[in-house]
Amino acid sequence: MSMLAAKVFSTVFPVFFLLGLGWLFGRFKKIDLNTLTDVVVYVGSPCLAFSALSKSALPPKTFGLIFLAGFIIILGMWVLATVFLRFFRDDVKGLYLPIMFPNAGNMSMPLCLFAFGQEGLALAVIIFTVNVLTHYTLGIAIISRGSENSREALKLPMTYTAIAGIVVSMMGWEVPVYIYRPIELRGNAGIGFMLFSLGYRLVSVEL
Repeated sequence: MSMLAAKVFSTVFPVFFLLGLGWLFGRFKKIDLNTLTDVVVYVGSPCLAFSALSKSALPPKTFGLIFLAGFIIILGMWVLATVFLRFFRDDVKGLYLPIMFPNAGNMSMPLCLFAFGQEGLALAVIIFTVNVLTHYTLGIAIISRGSENSREALKLPMTYTAIAGIVVSMMGWEVPVYIYRPIELRGNAGIGFMLFSLGYRLVSVEL
């Protein structure tokens, strides 16, 4: 096996191993996945956002460019979806979200971590944050035609921990190790739970 192939394998295999583990678990054991999802959304993801961004040495300009790029990609897919879905007479507004929003959490963050290290993870967290914020604002507005409250993003702690992490990084502040370590542990565990829950959900998907 060449060095490049070994690098790709060592990057991709852990992701699909955890996916497979979640799928295998779901074949034999049924659990309330909503509880696990809440733990990831309200604890794991916020901790991951802060731990990854607060230790990043990337310049503020890079954060801004990645944030803007993620937003442009989503808006671009919205335009393409609007043009494409006009050819269907049925109510297909439910198709907008899977077209506009990629899997920027479960898959991309561990892949970026294994392939590019902590800097790659920090950039992936920015993209994930953009997706979450846009999903709970623009996404809700699209599928509900404005009938629902689109301020759900303000209730997500990840919004604030990501901002806090960027501020800490830009100011060069040092987070006390006894505070940073438990946050980092909880955040890293969140990545594993994301992949596990995705694999678990695949049990209910027919080919």
